[in-house]
Amino acid sequence: MDDFKLVKASQLNVIIETAEFAKDFHYFITVQLEGESEKRRTDISERLSNPQFLAKTFFLPLPNSRIELSMRMIFQVYVVTVREGEPKEKGQARLLGDCVLELGPLAPVLTDIRGAGSRQHLKFIREHEGQPVTVGRFLVTLRVIPEQAVPIESENLEIFHPLPVIDPYKEFVWRIRVDFRSAYDIPMNNMSTTGLPSPYMEFGWSHYVQQRPGDNDTEKSLIVPNNRNPIWNYQLIYYNKENAGSIDGFLWAYLKDRTAAESLETITMPISSMRAFHPVHLEVVTNRGGEAPDVRSQIYFSVVIEEAISSTSFIDELIDIAIIGVNWSPDPVAISRLMIAMTTHGFQLDGLPLTQVDLSEDTSMARELYRHRSQRHSVFLSPILPIRPTSLDNEYGAQCIFTIPKSYINSQISFYLIARDETQVGKVKHQMPNVIVAYTEIVDDDLKSSLQATRPLSIPWIWIENSTNPNLSRTLSQGTASLQVSAFRLSKEKPGSALNRTEIEPMKGGESIKLESSFLRGTNLLQNPNPLISPMQSIGLLNQPAGERWELLSRELQQKQDLIHRLMKENDEKSDSLKLTGSEIIDLRRQIKLLQSENALLRKRLHEEEEIDVGAVVGREVERMNNEELKIKIIKIAQMYRNERGRNEEFEKVIRQAQEEVSEAYKYKAELDKLREKHEKDLRRLQKTQGQIDKIRIYRDTIKKQEAVISKLEKLLDKTLKDTQMARETVQELERLRTENLELQKRIKDTAYGGKDMNEQSRQEIRRLERLVQELKEQLRSKRPDTRDLRGGNDDDDDKIRLEVELQKAELRVQSMQDEMDMNARRFAKEIAHYKGLVAEKQSIIDTMTSGINY
Repeated sequence: MDDFKLVKASQLNVIIETAEFAKDFHYFITVQLEGESEKRRTDISERLSNPQFLAKTFFLPLPNSRIELSMRMIFQVYVVTVREGEPKEKGQARLLGDCVLELGPLAPVLTDIRGAGSRQHLKFIREHEGQPVTVGRFLVTLRVIPEQAVPIESENLEIFHPLPVIDPYKEFVWRIRVDFRSAYDIPMNNMSTTGLPSPYMEFGWSHYVQQRPGDNDTEKSLIVPNNRNPIWNYQLIYYNKENAGSIDGFLWAYLKDRTAAESLETITMPISSMRAFHPVHLEVVTNRGGEAPDVRSQIYFSVVIEEAISSTSFIDELIDIAIIGVNWSPDPVAISRLMIAMTTHGFQLDGLPLTQVDLSEDTSMARELYRHRSQRHSVFLSPILPIRPTSLDNEYGAQCIFTIPKSYINSQISFYLIARDETQVGKVKHQMPNVIVAYTEIVDDDLKSSLQATRPLSIPWIWIENSTNPNLSRTLSQGTASLQVSAFRLSKEKPGSALNRTEIEPMKGGESIKLESSFLRGTNLLQNPNPLISPMQSIGLLNQPAGERWELLSRELQQKQDLIHRLMKENDEKSDSLKLTGSEIIDLRRQIKLLQSENALLRKRLHEEEEIDVGAVVGREVERMNNEELKIKIIKIAQMYRNERGRNEEFEKVIRQAQEEVSEAYKYKAELDKLREKHEKDLRRLQKTQGQIDKIRIYRDTIKKQEAVISKLEKLLDKTLKDTQMARETVQELERLRTENLELQKRIKDTAYGGKDMNEQSRQEIRRLERLVQELKEQLRSKRPDTRDLRGGNDDDDDKIRLEVELQKAELRVQSMQDEMDMNARRFAKEIAHYKGLVAEKQSIIDTMTSGINY
C-alpha cells in the first residue's frame, strides 16, 4: 500500500457529500462522536439551498480503536446570518437542526476493509411545538480505516511542468520567454458552483496599444481549477510574427477565468522599455481583488526578450545554460521548493528580484520598465523546481534553461539557490521560494570549458548564514549540495546546409585547399563527405588541378544551394498546413485527455459498483461440496439472484417514479417561475397603484387647502363688495369732504393771509406809533431842563411821564398785536396739519376703494 503510514488508533472517515435545505442561507455542519469533546465542522457555504462544502472530509479517532454498540454520532447544522456588506465569516450562527446516527448496527459494514463503507441518507430534525420537523437532508459516507493503513498526502508534483519544446531549426528575429509563476487573492467567481475561480494566464503581442492580439495570436498557460491562490509555474515561448521584424510593439498579459467571459485583468508592456537578454520579474498589483476593498490581487510572472544573432557573426552566438539539477547529500527536509537564479556582472543577490507595478497608476508599468532597463546587471530566474532533480523531456534533460549570448559568459556569472522557508508562510503572501540559502563563485571559466567539451559541471554551493531563521541555515550546512550545469551552443546546422559555412581558399604556391566546416570538420575527403560524389570521384578530385577542383566544388555548392532553396520553399508551403494540423492535434489531445479522465472516473465508479469479492463467494466449503450440494447451492444463489433482480426492478421502478416526480417538480418549478413573474408584475402594479393612492391623498389635502383658500377668497370678495358699496357712499362723502376741504383751505388762507386790509391797517398803525415814539424821543432830547422855573420843570416832567406812558402803551399794543399774530399763525398751522391729515386719510380710503373695484 503506497503512501501510507502507521498510526496508533483506528479512525472513522466521514465524508459529507451533499446537503439540501428549504431556503438560501449560509450553512455549516458539525460532526461529533457522542461523549467526545472534539467537534469538527465544515467551512461556511455560499448563500445556497443546496450548499457545497470544501472541507467535507473528516478523520475522527475512535476510542478503544473500535466501534461499540452504544456509540452514536451527532450531526448539527447551523445557519449563519450576515448583515449586508459584511463577510460571511463575521455572521452570527444559530442551530437549525441536528441528526443522531446509531453506529452500532453499521459496525459490520464500516469495518469491512474491502468494502466501500456505508452511505447514509439522513435528515436534520428540530422540535417545533412538540412535534419533530424536517429542516434538511444530507448524504454522508462512513468508513472505518484500520490502524495499519491511514493515507497521507504525497508531495504535490502538479506544479512542476515540462519546459516548452523548442524547434532548433525554427528561424526567428526575436522571441519572448515568459514564466507565469503564481498569484493570490484572485476575485471570487459567482458563476461556478463553489464560488472559486479557475484562473489562467494568456500572453500575446501587437503592433499598437489600441490593437489587442487576436484569440489565435496568444499563448495560454495551464488552468488551476477552484483556487484563489494559483501556482501556475508554467513557461512558454512566444515567437515573433511574420510582420514583426524589429523588436517593437506591445506585450499583453491577461488574467482570465475559465468560466468568465471577460478578462479579470489586462496588463500592457511596451517592448521599447525593455532590452534583450535582460529579464524583468514583475509583481503586478491589479485593480481588482477579494471581498475586502483594500485587498487587491497580485500576479507574479517574468518576461525576457531573446534576440537572434546573425549567422554571419563569427564573434557571438546564442548558447543555452542548462540547469540539470541540485544534488543533495542528504536530502533536506527544512525546505519544500527551490528556484535557481543566475546573475551577471558579479551582482550579489539578497532576495527575490521583483519589480512591483501598481496598475492603478497609469505610467507605473513604463516607468518601472525604464528604470529596470537602465540596470547594468541581469538576473535570470528559473521556474519553481522540486527538491529532488528529475530529468524532464527536453533535448538536454534539464530542469531549467537560460538562453544568453556567448559574450555573457565573460561577465562574472554566478548562481544563487533560493528556497522556501516554511516558517515564514504567514509573513509572505506568495507561494514562491523567498530565502537565499546558498551561492556559487564566479563560474565563467567553468562555463567556457563546459561549452567547449559539452560536458556537465558540478559546482559546489556555499551556504549563507540566515539571520531570520538560524535553524534553517544550521540544518542545511550539515549536508552538502552541488549544482549540475552545462553549456550548449544553440545554433544547429540544418541538414544539407553544411557548405553554407565552408571557407574555400584557392591554392597558393603548393598549398592545399582549406575546408573548414562543421560538416567536414574531423572527417576525411576519402570518407565521401558529399553523397553526390562517389569515392573514386573524391580521389580524382584530389589529383585534379586547383582550378578544376575549384570549379567542381563551386558547381557542387551551387547545386546544394539550389536544393536547399527548393526544400526551404516546400517547407514554407507546408508550414501553414502543419500549423493548422498541429493546432488540431493539440485540440484533439486535449479532448482525448478529457475523455480519458472521464473514462478513468467511470471505470473507477464501475469497478467500485461491480467489484465482487471472489474469496467471499468461493471458499473452502464450496470446494468440499459434491455435485448435489453445489446444485442446491446454485439453485439458492439463482433464487437470490432472481430476488435481487426483482428488487433491482423495483428500484428501477422507484427510480423511474422519482425521475417522473423530478420532471413534475421541474414543471412545478417552471410554473412557480411563471407565478413568481406574475406575482412580481402584480406587485409592481400594486406598487404603482399604491403610489397613485398616495398621490390621491396629496390631492385631497390640496383640495382641502384650496377649499379653505376659496372660502377665504369668498369672504374677501363679500367684504370687497361691501367695501365697494361703502366706497360708493364714500365717494359722495369724499366729494363733500373735498368741498369742505377747499372751503377750509380757503378759510385757512383767508385766516392766515386773507385779512390784508386789517394787517395793512395794523402795520400803518404800528408805523404811526413808531414815528410818534421817535418824535417823542426827539422832543425829549431837544428839551433842556430849567432849574429856575420849577413849575415849568414840573410841566416837562409831566409831559415826559405822559409821553413815556403813551410810549409804553404803544409798545404794549404793538407787542400784543405781534403776539396775537404769532398765536394765530400757530393755531392756523395746527388746523392746516389736521386738515391735511384728514385729506390724506380720505385719499387713502379712495385709493383702497379704487383698487378693490379694479380687482
